[in-house]
Amino acid sequence: MKGIIKKRIIIPMTCTSSISPNFVAMYKILTKMLKIIEEIMKILSIDLGKFIDLFILLILPLSNI
Repeated sequence: MKGIIKKRIIIPMTCTSSISPNFVAMYKILTKMLKIIEEIMKILSIDLGKFIDLFILLILPLSNI
């Protein structure tokens, strides 16, 4: 589970000096969110496919605002 997520969002932290601070802050927030989501998924034992469907359903209405 952790491997799948980390492979998708691997950004070498060595080049943070060239990336804007906002991006680094956003990356850190995203990784924290992913850790929280992983914990919730462990508790609820939801498989990744169902979770992605739920995630899309939650994000799409927010992106239209």
